[in-house]
Order: sequence, then C-alpha cells, then structure tokens
Amino acid sequence: MKTKSIGIIDSGLGGYTIFKALRDEYPEVSFTLLADQKNNPFGSKSVEQLELIGSRMVDQLLERNINEVIVACNTLNANVMDYLETKYPQVSFYGVIDKTVESLPKKCKTVLILATEATAKSHAYQSAITKVNSKAWVDELAAPQLVDLIEGLADDVDLDAMLEDLLASRNKVDAIVMGCTHFPIIAGNIRKFSKAALVTSIEPMIQLIAEMKELPQGKSYVFTTYDPVRMANQIETLFSEKIFVDYLEGEAV
Repeated sequence: MKTKSIGIIDSGLGGYTIFKALRDEYPEVSFTLLADQKNNPFGSKSVEQLELIGSRMVDQLLERNINEVIVACNTLNANVMDYLETKYPQVSFYGVIDKTVESLPKKCKTVLILATEATAKSHAYQSAITKVNSKAWVDELAAPQLVDLIEGLADDVDLDAMLEDLLASRNKVDAIVMGCTHFPIIAGNIRKFSKAALVTSIEPMIQLIAEMKELPQGKSYVFTTYDPVRMANQIETLFSEKIFVDYLEGEAV
C-alpha cells in the first residue's frame, strides 16, 4: 500500500526544521510531522522509554496510512532504530545519522558531535564516522539543557552563556555535527563561538527525498502531543511563519 504522506517523528521543534526544509523544497509533497512534546526532551530517557515513545508515534502514523517514516530525532535514531525496524517490518524507516555523516566535508580531521545525552552515550555518530574515515578524531559532547532552552524560547543571553561554556575548549575542530535536529535553530549562536563548519541533517534529508521514486502528493500536517497553540507560537517566533498545529493525544512516559 502506498503511503498517504511521509511521516516525520521527533520530540518537538527539531522535527520542524526538517519538516519546513522538506515542505519548502517539495511543496506538492505531503509531509506529516508528529512532535511528541509531551515527552520532550528525549535525550534523558532510557532505551526502554524511547522504545515506547517511538512505538506510539509509529502506531499513530500507521493509523493514518503512513508507512514511510523519517526518524528526525537523533536520539531515537541512535538508540532504537533497529528495534523499530524489527517491530514494524511494514514501515520504511529513514534515519538522519548515516546521511548526515555522508555529508561531512572529506577534509575534516577533527569532528565535534554536539548532541543530547542519549545520543552521545550511544556513540552512534562516532561509529558511523570512523567507518568512513578511520583516521578522524571524534569528540562527542552532550548538551542536555540545550533542547529545553530552545523549546522554552530562551533568549540569546542564556543560549550564549551555555554555548560559550560548552565550546570554550573545543574551538579548533574542523566541523561541528549538530547531532540533534533542534540545534540548527541556534546555528547563529554557535557561530559566535566557533569557526568550524556546521553540519546539519537538513540538506541530507532534502537529498533523501530527491532520491525517492514515488512521493505522496497533497497537504502537509503538523501534530503535537502537548499544546498546539504553544507549538504554533514557538514556530511563529523561531521561523517567522504562521502554521496550524493539530493536537494528537499522547501519554507521558
């Protein structure tokens, strides 16, 4: 059965960075973002909790006849991708990690992975990078409070203070991989403290869609499990666009 839309799952605004980029590039294609903001952030959750969260979101998409799913959340991608692929053989899953690593500039010798706690602990990026470049030096840095600051619409003063502290001793790397889809939102802040190339999952996901043969046409949708008015306000503040956000019932884990 052909999918009615291409699903995108994430904990919140990070998924919107992917959703917006894909919708802007492919306006005729139907995308459905499911943001489980009720359980945001995912980075501090256990693997068992992430399995439950991921399963619930996939179930919600399957109820809408969506069987092609972009796992935009790096934390889910790093920790439960194999679990989801095994549990849902009828679903085609597309992760961000391998595609993002493929987009790293070839000349990079030193790479900093800025990620959530769960993604950093999984060493998923380090493993993926060393498979293609065994000589690369990879540093994985957990930034557990950054997602909360972004979702809370923190001002530049608070963001800059945290980033300055995080990046103070890591300002000589060739590239910083944003190992969380929330982090491109604060790329401007990161550039204040590093001259490294910033690598995101956005362009790799645009290329992924370009490589797909059949794309579902139609309207795109945004759902949140928490407060749709709040998410709509977050999107307007951060992305300068008004969009309707619908509510989808979810449970906290």
